[in-house]
Amino acid sequence: MLLDACINRINNFITSSSVSQPLIINVNNSSQFNELVSHFNVGDNRVISSKDYCKNDEMPQIDLVFDLISNADGIVFITNFTTYLRMYGEDELRKTLKTIINLSTRGKVVFISYQCEQYLSFTNPAQKNRVCLVDGEYQAIPQLIFISNSKFAPNASFMNHGLPSIGNSIEALSRDKIFIVTNHLTTNFTNSLIPISAIKSSYEAVLLKDPIASGIDESFGSDEQWLWALEKLNSMHTWANLINSEFGNCENLNLIINSWTIFDDIQKWLYFIGLKLFGTKDNSCLTSAIKNSSNVKDFIRCIYRSIYDLDHSSSDFSHKYIERKKIIQALGSQEDEVVDYCALVRSKEENAIYYLTDATKLEREEIIDYLAEYGNRYSTQELIEILNTVFPDLSSYLLPYKFDSELLSKYFEMYRYMKVTNKISDEFLDIVNEQASKRDFISLLQPRTSEIENINIENAQAYFVDALGVEFLPFILKKCYEKDLHARVTVCYCELPSITELNKEFVEYFENKGVNVLDVKSIDEIKHKGNDDYDYRVTKTPKHLIRELEIIEELLDKIKAKITTGAFEKAIIVSDHGASRLAVINESDIVCGMELKGKHSGRCCPISEGDTKPLNSMEEKGYWVLTNYDRFKGGRKSNVEVHGGASLEEVVVPIIELIATPKDNEFIVTTPIVTASYKSEPVLKLFIKYPMDKISIVAEGTSYEGESDGKGNYEFVLSDFKRKKVGDYSFDVYYCNGIIASGLNFKLKKEGQNERKFF
Repeated sequence: MLLDACINRINNFITSSSVSQPLIINVNNSSQFNELVSHFNVGDNRVISSKDYCKNDEMPQIDLVFDLISNADGIVFITNFTTYLRMYGEDELRKTLKTIINLSTRGKVVFISYQCEQYLSFTNPAQKNRVCLVDGEYQAIPQLIFISNSKFAPNASFMNHGLPSIGNSIEALSRDKIFIVTNHLTTNFTNSLIPISAIKSSYEAVLLKDPIASGIDESFGSDEQWLWALEKLNSMHTWANLINSEFGNCENLNLIINSWTIFDDIQKWLYFIGLKLFGTKDNSCLTSAIKNSSNVKDFIRCIYRSIYDLDHSSSDFSHKYIERKKIIQALGSQEDEVVDYCALVRSKEENAIYYLTDATKLEREEIIDYLAEYGNRYSTQELIEILNTVFPDLSSYLLPYKFDSELLSKYFEMYRYMKVTNKISDEFLDIVNEQASKRDFISLLQPRTSEIENINIENAQAYFVDALGVEFLPFILKKCYEKDLHARVTVCYCELPSITELNKEFVEYFENKGVNVLDVKSIDEIKHKGNDDYDYRVTKTPKHLIRELEIIEELLDKIKAKITTGAFEKAIIVSDHGASRLAVINESDIVCGMELKGKHSGRCCPISEGDTKPLNSMEEKGYWVLTNYDRFKGGRKSNVEVHGGASLEEVVVPIIELIATPKDNEFIVTTPIVTASYKSEPVLKLFIKYPMDKISIVAEGTSYEGESDGKGNYEFVLSDFKRKKVGDYSFDVYYCNGIIASGLNFKLKKEGQNERKFF
C-alpha cells in the first residue's frame, strides 16, 4: 500500500465509531515515518513515543504501553515501541505485536511499527484487516554502539543519552551508527534484532576516530592517555594531523627526539605512539627500539640496549653506535636505565668498552672502571683511538704533548696512561726512581718565579688554578682549539715542597702589577677531600679524573665568554703545583726515625734536629721532601691524589696564556705538491697570516718542527715521507702543542716519476 492510501485508511479509521481495537501501520524508512507523524500531529491528535514510558536509562515499561493503548481517550498515535521490542528479540516482538492487535481500546489508537512486516502476518481476517503495510524501500537499521562516556562518540550529532532515545533515533533519523551513552551491557540484549556493540574503553573509541591505530595494542597506553588522544582527535580527526600539530611533521620524528627533555609525560607518550604509527626514516636505533617496546619506559630501555646484540667489529656498528649516543644525549637523565645498561654490558667483558659512551656520568665511570681492568691490554695510541669515539675528552687527555725535553714527553705520556689504567708499570717506576736521585727537572726547566716575569700581562685576568699539573696540557690545548682560544704554554717547576703555602708568589706579583687574580680550588679540593666517594679507600679507580676534566672545561668556557664580551683580552692560568695519583696507588709508606710526623699526605716531613736524611729525599725549606713514590707515615692522608713531594707530576707546572683565536687568520700551503727523491728530503712550505713561534705540524701520526723566516713562512722537512707512497695527504698545524688548524692537504710526488698524460 502506498503512503497516501495508508493516510486515507487512517483517516477512515479515526472517523469510524465502530472499531474499538488498534490499527497497526508499518513503515520501512525514516522518510515514511516522519511524513506520517507530521501529517497527523495536528489538532487534538496525540503522538506519543514509547520513550515517555521509560524510566531514566531503561527500556519502556510494556505494561504501561498496553495500558495506554487500552485506556487512552481521543486519537492517539503510538511510535517507536517496536524498535525497543526488536532489542528483546524476535519472540518477544511477535508476542507483543500479537497482544497489541487483540487489545480493546477506549479511543482511537494508531500503532506505528517500524520494519515489522514479517512479524505482522496474522491469520485472523479481522486482525489482518487492522494491519496496514506501507510499501517502500527498507532503510538499513543502524548499528547501536553502547558507550559509557560521551567522549567516546565521534561527534555530538551521533550521540544519544540513555536507552529511551533509541526508538526515535532509529525510526526518524538516517544514521549508520548511533552512540548511546548507557550503563547497560550488550549482554543484556543477546537476542537483539538490531546490531549492538559497545565501546568499553577510550582506546576502542580512538579506533573509531582513525582506524590507523588498529595495529597498536591497547596496552601501549593507559585509559587516561587514550582518552587524551581521543579528545584531541575530536578536532584533529586523524593521527597524522595530531602528530603534525604537536611535533611538526610525522615523517621526521627522528629529529623530534632532540626535544625529549622538554616534553611532558603525555607528549612523550604521544611521541612513542607516533613512532609506532609512522616509524622513522634513517634511524635504526629508533626503529629497533620502537619495534621492541610496548610503553615509554620500555622504549627508553630498548634505546639503551639497541647496540647490545650487535658485533662491534661489523661494518655498520660505528654508525649505529653514534646514532644511539646522540639519542641518549637527547634523552637527558635516565638513571635507572643507565644502571641497568651498565650492569648488562659488563657481560661483554674485554669488549665492553665498545658499547659504552660518555653520554652519562655512570657510563663515564664505567669506562674508567673498564680501563682499570682491561686498559693495559692496549697501547696508549690504541686507547686514544678507541676513546676518541667512546669518551673523546679522555682521549684528549691521553694525547701526547711534546715538551722541549724527551724525558718529560715520555714521562707524562706514560704517567697519563698509568693514571687512566690505574696501574704502575715496572718501566715507569724505574724512571720515577731514577729521577728521584737525578732530578733532571731542575736543569731542564726554569722556576716559575722567573718565568712569570716574562709574561705579557696587559689587559689580562689571572686565574690561580690550584693543583693543575702539566698532565692536563693535551686536554686543555684540544679544548682551546675547539673553543677558538689561542693558547701559549710555558712549562716550569714550582718551589719545594710542592705545597700551596710556598707556591703563591705569583699572586702578589700579579696584584702588584694591577692584575686581578681569581682562585680556582675545585681540582685541589677533589684531590684532598675525596668528593663524591673518590677516596682511594672507597673507589680504587680514578673516577675523579672525569670531574677534573669537567672543571677545566668549565673554566675555559668562562674564560671564552669573558674574552668574547670584552671583559679582558687575555687570561693567564697559573698553577701552584701538580699532584700525583700514582703515589697513592703505589701504597708505599716508609718507616724511618723521624721525630715529627709526615705532612701533606706524607709527601714531606718537617726536619727535626737529629734526623737522618731519608733515602730518596731532598732538604728544602725545613722539610724532607720525598722524590719518589714513598710516603712518610703519620698525619692525614689524602687518598685521591697527593702533593708536597718532588715527583715530576708534582713539581712541573704550566703557565697558560689564552687569547681569542684571530678569526681572520689564514693557513696557506705554498707547496701543494711536495717532491721527494733519494737525493733530497721532501719539504712542505706553509704560510700563516699571523706569525707565531713554536709551530709544528702532524702528518700521518708524526710531528715535524717548522723553521720560520719571521714573516709567516714556515718550512717542514718531512723525512719520513721519503719512504711513503705518492698520493694525497692531510696534516694539522700546532702552536705550542695546541692544534690551530686541521685538515690541510698536500700531494706527495716522487722526483723523476713520469706523469700520465692524456690526449
